[in-house]
Amino acid sequence: MTRRRVLVTGASKGLGIGRALVEQWAGEGHTPVGIARGAPQSFPGEFHEADLADRAATDQVLGEVMGAGPVDAVVNNVGTVRPAPVGEVALSDLDAVLDTNVRTAVEIVQAALPGSSNGPWAAW
Repeated sequence: MTRRRVLVTGASKGLGIGRALVEQWAGEGHTPVGIARGAPQSFPGEFHEADLADRAATDQVLGEVMGAGPVDAVVNNVGTVRPAPVGEVALSDLDAVLDTNVRTAVEIVQAALPGSSNGPWAAW
């Protein structure tokens, strides 16, 4: 079996999808790399604490993750919602949701692509 390094965002919650995938892959001998806002008490792999809604924090954590070696797969599990009736949606809330849910996913996949030169962490 080829051992893989798998990056999972939103990886710290005990009953969440990200954490369940981390547990499964670690049990199969792979190396999970988790990113989340809060550090869990234990984590079966590499863990990086960062708020991916913060662009500077995202750049920094991607530099750390990619500096430790290539990533073979990505699960973009991080996300945010700010529910409101459509007539009451604040455009600033919409911007924040789209930024966290879309920009973060694109940025993380770009970082993981082999030979990627996107982002300030590319020189690492």
